[in-house]
Parts: sequence; structure tokens; C-alpha cells
Amino acid sequence: MKYGTESEDILVKFDLKYLNGFEMDKKWVDEWQKLPYISPYENAKNIPSKSDEDDKWAVIILHEILSLCVGKKTKKDNLLFIVECLGLCSRFKRALMLHPGIFYVSRKVDTHIVVLKEHYKRKMLIHKNLLMELRFKYVFLMNKVMEDKKSKDMQYKGSHDLKEGDAPETDADMEEEEDDDEDSDMYNDYHDEEMYNEARDVKHRQRLNLRTIFDDRKPS
Repeated sequence: MKYGTESEDILVKFDLKYLNGFEMDKKWVDEWQKLPYISPYENAKNIPSKSDEDDKWAVIILHEILSLCVGKKTKKDNLLFIVECLGLCSRFKRALMLHPGIFYVSRKVDTHIVVLKEHYKRKMLIHKNLLMELRFKYVFLMNKVMEDKKSKDMQYKGSHDLKEGDAPETDADMEEEEDDDEDSDMYNDYHDEEMYNEARDVKHRQRLNLRTIFDDRKPS
């Protein structure tokens, strides 16, 4: 299609991207790249199993499936489901194992993601899809809303604690807590004594006032 001809001699080479320091048999890779390209939409089950031609056909099918994905990647379980329907399960596993320059399998928690490496550069899609951009914006917006909500909840909780007289405790307060215990007890004792003395003075003044009123009412 690229050269406007249907000649079978045209080579279709895959774009290979290896990690730094990764070693491959360059001679085998070059010979593998020169093998004929068989359309993934053709029935090629007559190819000898476990041959290089069979391996390349499996790679072509996986390459086509991932190319049709919006993010040029999908869960490994999704691919397994498809290749099992096509009867290519064993070929699929072999293709992933032998061609790390084409496919990358990442693991997040217990989920394996198969990535088509040629569409990525520095972990970002080279040609971004509009749907992917909308999804990223949606995820960013939802994360921002959640962060704002957490921030407001923390502010409300802090103001509520302050209203109740429970000041937020800092690290410095925690470090000085033991040193301040004795001072706090002394302050409480002093405060209680002052309150007692003040109450005693109030009662004394009340008695004097009552006595003055009583004396004024006595007949002369």
C-alpha cells in the first residue's frame, strides 16, 4: 500500500525499541524482520507451528489488536481472551517473551498491561487521541475535586476542634509535652487557688454588705 504495489517482496519491518543495556541476537532479529508479512486478517493456520514464520504472524496479530486500542495498550487478560478465541494462546505468550522490543508488559499491583512500545516515548503517547485527552482531563478534574474536598474537611475539622477548645497539636508540642506537664500542674494548682481566694473575697464582701444593710435598718 505504501509503494502502490502488491508485490510480496516489500518488507514490513517493525520498529524495535530496547531498553538500555538489553542484548539481543542481532543476526536472528535481522533475519526475522526479513520474513514475509502476512496480513492479520488472513487465515494462516497452515504455517508450521513454533516456526519463525508462525511467531511473526502471532506478533502481527498482537500488533494489530493493540494498534486498534485507543491507548495502544490493554490488559493482558483482555488479550488472552481474544487469542484464546483465535486459538493462539501459546503463540501469544511466546511472542511476548521473544519480542521485548515491540511489546512491553508492565505490572501495577496485580494487573499486567501489554503496551505497544512504538507508540510511546518517555511513557507518553506520541500521537495523542482526543478520547485519551478527554479521559486525562476528566481524571485530573476528579482528583482536584477530591483534593479540594479533603482540604475543606481538614479545615472544618480544625476549626471545629478549636471551637471546642482542643487546639491542634504540633510536633513541637508533642516533643515538649513531657517538659510542660509539671508547669501545667503548677499552673492548674495556682489557678484553682486564685479561684478559691476570689470566691472567698466575694462571700466576705456579701457578708459586709448584709451587715451594713442590717445596721442601717436598726431603730435609732
